[in-house]
Amino acid sequence: MFRKILLTIFLFALISPCIVAQEVDSLKVDLFSLYENASDQEGMFYLPQVRRGGPLAHNKTINEKRLQAALKNNNYRVASLTAINMAWIELENDNIDKSISYFKTALGARNEMEDPLGAAIIKLQLGFVHYRKLEYIEAMQYFEEALNQLESNRLTRPIPAAQALIAQTFLVQKDFENANSHYLKAYNGFSDAGDKKAQARIGIQLAELALRKQDTKLAEKYLRASLTYFEKVKDKNGTALVYRDLGILAHKEGNYDEAIKNYRKSLSYSNQLSVAKLLKETILKQVTINSVNGNHAASNDWNIAYLQLRDSIDQVERSRTLSSQMMRRDLMEKESIDEMMRKEKTISYQQLSTQELVKNRDLVEAEIDRLEKEKIIEELNTAKRISDQSNMEREERIRQLTKEKALQDLALSQKELEVSRQENFRKTLIIGIISVLVIAILLYARYRAQKKSHGQLNTAYKELSETHHKLVATQEQLVHAQKMASLGQLTAGIAHEIQNPLNFVNNFSELSIELIDELKDPGADQKEILADLKTNLEKINTHGKRADKIVKGMLIHSRNGQEEKQPADLNKMIDELVDLSYHGNRSRDNSFTAEIIRNFDQQLPQVMIVTQDISRVLINLFNNAFYAVGQRAHKEGSSFKATVGVSTRRENNRAIVKIRDNGTGIPPEIVKQIFDPFFTTKPAGEGTGLGLSLSYDIIVKGHDGNLTVTSELGVFTEFVIELPIS
Repeated sequence: MFRKILLTIFLFALISPCIVAQEVDSLKVDLFSLYENASDQEGMFYLPQVRRGGPLAHNKTINEKRLQAALKNNNYRVASLTAINMAWIELENDNIDKSISYFKTALGARNEMEDPLGAAIIKLQLGFVHYRKLEYIEAMQYFEEALNQLESNRLTRPIPAAQALIAQTFLVQKDFENANSHYLKAYNGFSDAGDKKAQARIGIQLAELALRKQDTKLAEKYLRASLTYFEKVKDKNGTALVYRDLGILAHKEGNYDEAIKNYRKSLSYSNQLSVAKLLKETILKQVTINSVNGNHAASNDWNIAYLQLRDSIDQVERSRTLSSQMMRRDLMEKESIDEMMRKEKTISYQQLSTQELVKNRDLVEAEIDRLEKEKIIEELNTAKRISDQSNMEREERIRQLTKEKALQDLALSQKELEVSRQENFRKTLIIGIISVLVIAILLYARYRAQKKSHGQLNTAYKELSETHHKLVATQEQLVHAQKMASLGQLTAGIAHEIQNPLNFVNNFSELSIELIDELKDPGADQKEILADLKTNLEKINTHGKRADKIVKGMLIHSRNGQEEKQPADLNKMIDELVDLSYHGNRSRDNSFTAEIIRNFDQQLPQVMIVTQDISRVLINLFNNAFYAVGQRAHKEGSSFKATVGVSTRRENNRAIVKIRDNGTGIPPEIVKQIFDPFFTTKPAGEGTGLGLSLSYDIIVKGHDGNLTVTSELGVFTEFVIELPIS
């Protein structure tokens, strides 16, 4: 559905001006349609596929033990396989130095085995890790050593992969000639090997190098050949990339209609923000061309399309959370596109002069208009200053007259005072005596009134105290009810999560019983059976600990009282709680499904939090998100795809957690009330109105953080949690 929405937007820029004008108000961009994968796969395509050793290749603990045992027993084959497993595990966790160390261990084992093919392929992987680390000299050294080793031992099959990786390294260093030379060798090598997919991908690289050299015919030749293969095998990513480059080619030749057509095709296969930006710039070209040619109606319609697309792209970019790898990839992609877009001037002198005259005329008219407006503004400012000066003079005159009148009144008062001083003294004495008597009477009356009201205040105080204690007790009961409701919603999810490890425990227990029975057989291989039995017991122990971890997590969530803040891994906590919340919602409605999008900052340090309090906040927000997308799914039916996204990142010295759903949204008039106690939009019996209020208190008052919400009715809701890291 997301692709259809985005496709509609980009088709908007290509249809006739009259249709454009009619559909402008109905266009929207769903942010999830431009969601991008944060992993950096640059260069991975060319690496030969290496079999990861065994079904437990991703288990770090087991591979560490196997590697130690293999090195101790000089079992170089097992040592090489497990070291490669460990290297890829560390690389996936961004521990690049550890990954290099394990790859070197694997290389040493292959050299001991005198296995040139295995050693060469490990060198290719070592070179790729250095490439990822931006150490291009070291990467090139390993790639060339691998290529020489392959050629000297006549191991021809991986040679094109080595040539491609060398070309990729030359390309990133802007050595386009050497990059082109090695890409050609890789292209021919993959062709001889019958690897059409690799040949098609290399064809795109050669086409992009041809675009940099202004050889558009050669570029189109390679692109058409690659397009034929990608369309045949239905490779959407490859097809999208070819159409993007065909759009750049058409743009360089000044064929903007064809460029827009190709960009649109690219986006129909893969939603890429970079292609959307290219389309935006090409539409802007149409605005300029139509404006210069005097076709103002078409220019206006193209301008509407440009503004709509620009706003949509700006909205997407503001919502993105970029990791360092994504930022580096975006910069490299932009630089590559800029290099391909550069072209030599092909406009004749007469054409250039005419265009410059028109542009100069427009600039002169704009400058005159600007100067006239500045003149009007200056005149208004001058008039304002004159008016202010007049007001100041008038106020100063008023102050002087007021001062003179005050002095005259003072002199007159002094004369009157001297005449009436004696008479006033007598009157003052009489008034003073009467005032003392009146004050004495009032004080006595006040004393009696206070004595009477004191008893009434004591009675009212007792009643207020009793009422206060009742309110406190009622509030504690409501908070406990909200907490138990949240715990109840987790029950089904926890049951589902704990069932899996219990099934493993039961299955491996039964297998162990059977192995013990086999052990009694006189002809049984006791060594092999004992090894299998040990493996089964280790798996039982692992899954038992997993079930114990789930139970402890449930106890932490349900625990009463306050705890001290402790360091916690937010990514791990969020990953577990979002799954529990999802299964809890599915237990209440078997038809409910939703896509969970995770985008965690792997460099996020541990945060000092009260674990059970933050878990309650997260569970409450996840439950609200799943409830919102469920309500929209029931309303719109199967055409709607429910999506809940959660991301983390570090900003200054704070951890930022974003929880976003594409559910029903919150009406603007009630957004400011959602953190108020007892306020809820759910039907009677489905909510207490305390969840968000308690969550706000936990984050803001309990952790010195911040909890905010943004929403658009019928489109999305996003909660943002900010917590201090230390």
